[in-house]
Amino acid sequence: MLRLAGPEDFSSLCAIWRAGFGDGEAYVRLFWQNWRENCRPYLWQDEAGPAAALFLLPVEYRRGGERVPLWYLYAAATLPQRQGEGIMSRMLEEVYRRESGGRAGIVLVPGEPSLFSFYGARGYRAWGGLRRLAVERGGCAGEGCPLTPLSPEELAGRREAAFLAGGYLAHGPAGLRHAVADCRFWGGDALGFAGGHLLYQRDGAELVIKELAAPDDGRVLAALAALFAQTGAARARLVLPVFSPLFAGRGEIGPFAQLRPAPGAPGGLLGAGTESGYAGLLYD
Repeated sequence: MLRLAGPEDFSSLCAIWRAGFGDGEAYVRLFWQNWRENCRPYLWQDEAGPAAALFLLPVEYRRGGERVPLWYLYAAATLPQRQGEGIMSRMLEEVYRRESGGRAGIVLVPGEPSLFSFYGARGYRAWGGLRRLAVERGGCAGEGCPLTPLSPEELAGRREAAFLAGGYLAHGPAGLRHAVADCRFWGGDALGFAGGHLLYQRDGAELVIKELAAPDDGRVLAALAALFAQTGAARARLVLPVFSPLFAGRGEIGPFAQLRPAPGAPGGLLGAGTESGYAGLLYD
C-alpha cells in the first residue's frame, strides 16, 4: 500500500499533486528537479492504482546552539475521487511510524485553516506562529536602496544571521535552491540589501513578500521602495516571524505550523521558546 516512490513514479506523483493543488506540470517538475535527490517521496498505491502522495524534506530547527533534525511534511494530497476513504490518515500514521526514529519529529504548515484541526486530530501540535500585514507603496517614500539577487548560499547566511536567536527552520542546499527557484518561477526573486534580505513573488498588482529580515524599519522601507519602483506594484503582503522587530505593533499574529514530535524528542523542541519559532520559507 505505502511505499517510497522513485523516478519512475513521477507521472503518478505529478498527477496527484496537480489534482490536489491545481499547479501546472512545469511547477511540479521544478520541485522534483531541486528535491528528488534529497527528499523522501511516499506514494499510496492499491489495486485501484496510485491514490495519494506526500513528501518529507529534511530540515533542522536551530536556536542559539541547538541543532535538532526534523522532517518537513510537504504537498500531502489524495486524488479527489479517493478522498473520504481514510487513505491520508493511514498514510500519515505509517509514515510517522517509519520515519520518526531518525529525526526528532515531523513539522508541517497546513495549506488552509481547516487543516489545523485535521492534523491536530492526528497528533500534530501547534508550533510557532507568524505575523501578517500589508504595506502600501505610498507608505514607502524615499529613493530606495540597491537590491542584489542572492544565491542559495548567500541566502543561507542571511537567514542564519537574522533568525538564529529567535529559533527557525533551516533548509539545506536543496531547500534553498528551490526557494530561490520558486520565487523566480512566480515572477519574483531572492534579494539582498544593506543589513537584510527578502524573498518575493508577484500576484497580479501585488507583491507577496514570503520572507523579510532587517535590523530596522528604515532599511526595510528603503528596500520596499526600491522593489515597488522596480516592479510597479502598488501593495505588498508581508509575513514576519513573531519575534521580528520590524513594524512593531502592526499586523495580526496567528498560528502557522504544527509539529508531531518523535518519541524521545528534546524537551526544548516543545518548550516556551518555540511558541514564537519561525517555520517560514514556505514553498507555494
